[in-house]
Amino acid sequence: MRPRSSDEPLLQNAAIPEGLERHVLSSGGRERLWFSAGPAVRAERTAAVVLLHGAGANALGAVRMSGFDRLAREEGFLAVFPDGSGPAPDRFLFWNSGGRELDRFRSEADDVTFLEELCAQLAAVHGVDPDRIYMTGFSNGAMMCHRFAAERPHRIAAFAAVAGSLPEACRQSAGEPVTAVLLHGTSDDYVPYAGGRPRKSIVGTARTDVSFAESVRYWVERDRCRAIPEEFAAGSHRIERYGGGRGGSEVVVCTVRGGGHAWPGGRAGLANGNPDEPYAGLDASRWIWEECRRHRREGGVLK
Repeated sequence: MRPRSSDEPLLQNAAIPEGLERHVLSSGGRERLWFSAGPAVRAERTAAVVLLHGAGANALGAVRMSGFDRLAREEGFLAVFPDGSGPAPDRFLFWNSGGRELDRFRSEADDVTFLEELCAQLAAVHGVDPDRIYMTGFSNGAMMCHRFAAERPHRIAAFAAVAGSLPEACRQSAGEPVTAVLLHGTSDDYVPYAGGRPRKSIVGTARTDVSFAESVRYWVERDRCRAIPEEFAAGSHRIERYGGGRGGSEVVVCTVRGGGHAWPGGRAGLANGNPDEPYAGLDASRWIWEECRRHRREGGVLK
């Protein structure tokens, strides 16, 4: 089934933009849609970045939001944009990130298994190096990244969560190390920087979020990184690097002072996946790629 066209902003997969390929993966008895973008000629075993859209959005919205398709063609890796699940096949989609607050919208899809199978297919069918698969996401997609990294760390070498906190259900989990790249704005009303109940919601649901500091602390402790980070400041954002983690892992933290619920450097507008105005002082997509590409696994072990 090809995605249908519509005038609805954000919520529906419209006609596929030039340069994207459409794929279907059967997972858990469901046909799951995903898109890919990359250079016309790739290395034999290339890296891949899997980007998860936010709540109520879809894969093509994530393309518009981030520009990761253009970056992939420029840098020579494969950018992958999967759809979540929801009440319709290609619109108003969500990720089962571990909380219960979106249950009235989500399906019973096992998204951890779907993403694990997607990673396996990328390596087996699409020429991706299984030791250089990275995952990133925005909002609900960022929360799903936290969950996947906590439960399936051996499948990815690093992940990046933008404007999405660690799901409460993951706080007690332990396991292999994985590099975490975490970015959040201090004025985010949809996923509060300080944690607690959001002041705004796209889908009108109530939940309680873990604070950004608690999310950072979880990964620093799990990876056994040094407790004192190196710090770098540029414009309205500050970067902290907690190094020395197990297997060469690290936790890299970017705090945007006054930043809202948006993908920094992305296209403005809800139709492009950004509820708030994106911070212009950082190209989040390029920064995430540069941070993640420094890490790899060897036979499933982080190096």
